[in-house]
Amino acid sequence: MPEQVVYFHWPSYKRLAQLSLDELRAADAPSANVLPLLQQIDPGLPVLAEHTRALCHARVTTPAAPWAWMNVGGFFALLHADGSAFVARDVRELYLFYLARCAC
Repeated sequence: MPEQVVYFHWPSYKRLAQLSLDELRAADAPSANVLPLLQQIDPGLPVLAEHTRALCHARVTTPAAPWAWMNVGGFFALLHADGSAFVARDVRELYLFYLARCAC
């Protein structure tokens, strides 16, 4: 009889509770909590994750949306269609960088 491989899946995912507005204004507010607010300001900026091929060599942005957020394992970056990836300690800094360079 062939051997059966058994995989155990012990998910560690925990849904983050949204912070209060005062906590979100803090300089050290987690990007995972701040990004949803930025998405309300600019919903056309897509968010890519592991399952959306964010780390593949395939083009992850489109002419209609040449910029995209990337979230991989809680790490956030801003991607551009030319292959550039921009990082900062705070996604608000990345958003300001994006506004200075986009054709908005």
